[in-house]
Amino acid sequence: MSNLVGFNLPAERFPTRSLVLKGIPYVPHYRNESVYVSPGYGQTNFDRYSEQQLLLKGAQYQPELLWERGVNGVVNEENP
Repeated sequence: MSNLVGFNLPAERFPTRSLVLKGIPYVPHYRNESVYVSPGYGQTNFDRYSEQQLLLKGAQYQPELLWERGVNGVVNEENP
């Protein structure tokens, strides 16, 4: 029997402000909370937005429970 305590426990999630634009959710990137990305980021799309950009396009806030986000990680074309 293994001594791994909590091995199968779900990761803790935190209230996080996401944005929804035309039915598509945009969540903070996990390495940098000031960069918002949509589903498929890093695989099928590489579009990144700021909170202000999404709000100007008409996005609305929506609360989500997400894993903890980083605050200053590098997010760019070489490091999606």
